[in-house]
Formats: sequence, C-alpha cells, structure tokens
Amino acid sequence: MHSHTFRVIDPYKEQSVLIVGGQHSGQDICGLICRIAKHVYVSSREVLQGVFPPNVSQKTEVTKFTEDGVVFGDGSVEHIDSVIYCTGYFYTCSFLTESCGVRVENNGVAPLYKQIVNIEHPTMFFIGLPYLGASNITFDLQVSAYILKLMI
Repeated sequence: MHSHTFRVIDPYKEQSVLIVGGQHSGQDICGLICRIAKHVYVSSREVLQGVFPPNVSQKTEVTKFTEDGVVFGDGSVEHIDSVIYCTGYFYTCSFLTESCGVRVENNGVAPLYKQIVNIEHPTMFFIGLPYLGASNITFDLQVSAYILKLMI
C-alpha cells in the first residue's frame, strides 16, 4: 500500500509493519500505527532524528523481500506482516491555468513566497504543501498567515 491510500490504523493491530520512507508521510503514519502495532520498522536512507517508542526501529534500505519478511542493507532480517510505502509524491498543478504563473520545478512549486503565497498573484495561497520541517506545524502557520492576510 502507498501512503496515498492509507486511511485507518485498525488493520495493523498487533502486526509487524514496515514503513518504506522516513519523511513526512512515513513519520505521520508511524506515529499513528505504533500505538497498536506489535512493531514498526522504518526503512530510510537517512538517519532519522528523535526518540522513538520501544516498538519502533529505524532500519537501513530494504535489499530484498522474502516470503514473509525483508532483508535490510545491514544484513538483518525481519518478519513483516504489512508494508506501507511512503516514498513521496510528485507535484502537479495541471488544474491551474498558465496565466497564474505557477509551475513545478525540481518537484517544488514556484514562484511562492515562504512556500505559501504566489508571488505573481498575492491573493493565491497554497496551504498544505510539505516542504522542510514538521508538516503539521507548517500547515498551521500557513493557515495563520492566510487568515492574517484576509484580515488586513
């Protein structure tokens, strides 16, 4: 399953779950399912920062899937019941006309001031585009900036 189709945590109760990808979606989903899963393995290219619950382990990249588990780059083997791919998204703004000036460059949306406001049309805001940092905090700040703009 890809994170795009993830909706509920119930199917992962008492399971060993592998999350492939350690960025926004991977961290969000891990934080949800670790509450009910037996164990969650997060496979990521980069070392993730932070303190994890006892039932969450960071692992290196997957090198091989077996009949009932995975082999990681460090040679360790783990039994896995479910896999959730959190490997990212490609942005598209095909629903917008060219006249708004928004384009996708290097999988980022431009030209945006602070990743929120369309520089060429300052009343056009983009809320919820993950960039760097904690996405929930970022989204909250984006909404606050938008509301402030409406009030001015």
